[in-house]
Amino acid sequence: MAIDYKIANHNCNIVRRILNPVMPDLTLFFIIHGEDERSKQFSKNIHYIREHPCGELVVEYIKNNPEILTYNRTSFCGLSRANSSGFLGFLKSESSIALCFMNQDRFETEEYFKNHAFHIAWHAYALLRDVKKEDVSLYKFSEPNNKKSFILPSLEIEELRHRNLVADIFSASIQYLMGKENALDVMAQQRLDGTVKKDIGFISENFPFIIALDTLDHALKSDKVEKEKKKGNSAKNAIDIALSTAKTYTAQSTTQWSGFSYPAQHMAWCGFEPEKILGAAIYTNENTYIHSIADTVAERLNIKPEMISKFQDFNPFTEYEANNRLHSKFTETVFDKIINKIRTPKEYMVLLAEARTQNNKLLEGNPIGWCAHSIIVVSQTFEASQAETFDEAILSRSKELFNEEQLTIDFQILWNFSQTIFEFLRTGNKIDAACIEKINESYPEFGSICRAISYINNMSDQIDEAKKKQKTGIYSFISSNTLKK
Repeated sequence: MAIDYKIANHNCNIVRRILNPVMPDLTLFFIIHGEDERSKQFSKNIHYIREHPCGELVVEYIKNNPEILTYNRTSFCGLSRANSSGFLGFLKSESSIALCFMNQDRFETEEYFKNHAFHIAWHAYALLRDVKKEDVSLYKFSEPNNKKSFILPSLEIEELRHRNLVADIFSASIQYLMGKENALDVMAQQRLDGTVKKDIGFISENFPFIIALDTLDHALKSDKVEKEKKKGNSAKNAIDIALSTAKTYTAQSTTQWSGFSYPAQHMAWCGFEPEKILGAAIYTNENTYIHSIADTVAERLNIKPEMISKFQDFNPFTEYEANNRLHSKFTETVFDKIINKIRTPKEYMVLLAEARTQNNKLLEGNPIGWCAHSIIVVSQTFEASQAETFDEAILSRSKELFNEEQLTIDFQILWNFSQTIFEFLRTGNKIDAACIEKINESYPEFGSICRAISYINNMSDQIDEAKKKQKTGIYSFISSNTLKK
């Protein structure tokens, strides 16, 4: 359940108030919005943004890049910076404004929202530090030749993961220093929930907070930090802790987390429960680091890992070849399974119903056993047949067609398609006809898969009608294993 706007706004005000003494030249401008409401909320805040000395640069940048307002993911967008001169050029002052979007609909609790508000604030602070140090490798201007323009972060994926790690360390540290004793546990819970459950817009492998948990816990409970905690200055101390702890981890070391988090997320979007996800990581993967992470996650979330038991279960934690063999074994049994559901070629709609079921599973990101393209070829043969009953020749030819069509799509292509679907799903895209068309245009290698999906979608009404007739007894789809003579 999404949090209330007033609660979200109150927490953003708290973050601003706490950080203002240590970031006096940085204005954190949070725009809070619901799903698909970013543009509307930005419009409501334009006049407030323009009141800032750098505000017009922000408005101009968004005007030139309107696609930003179509996004839904909570994010730090960038900042604008300007210097102003005092009397006769003396007493120069500097001011900056950071544009931050917070999607209130994507946070289940107030704690999670506040955690990420501090996280976003760190991104703004870190970019401003890069600018002041003139570390141009980590930022870019929207207009390279105009240093008064909008400034954006320019991070490679490993640098982004490292910055996210430090941002989470800062967020947890500042709240711990302010007296929230369970701050680390809540942050860990939030990131782990987003890893083993469906969490729209959350790219779990880019948030490796869990790898720093023990180090940070030790640092925060040191005698030195405890003394500083009593003195106050929580924001300054949190910055120092974040910067010092960050040195423990290189940008490259954060990529290890993705070995667990990426397949865990894929399984979550395929509908697997956390128990099964952790079981797959622990019992079927040979990487000791992944085992260790999965054990930590299970302990933190108080979950008992379970073995994957179903024959057709997809498992991205195991070797690709194992999934390939599982897929092959599963599809080998499909023809006999579906052919035994019908009595005559005229009942070919039952085959298309099976293809639709397989498509639905694939469009959740699970590729194991998908052979809808082959089922469609068989159904089209039955549709064109004038035979009232099956005979050996029809059965033999349909089996040949099924096997021939199976050879046209390699499992690697199917695997890649399932990952593409997974990426679309977790970033908030709806897998509809327009999406399939977009995938077909962007990835020619998926053409056969997309055509099979579109074909079944177009036949959906006829499939439903056939099912109604089945229920009313007009067709008997209850199979016997007797040979159709």
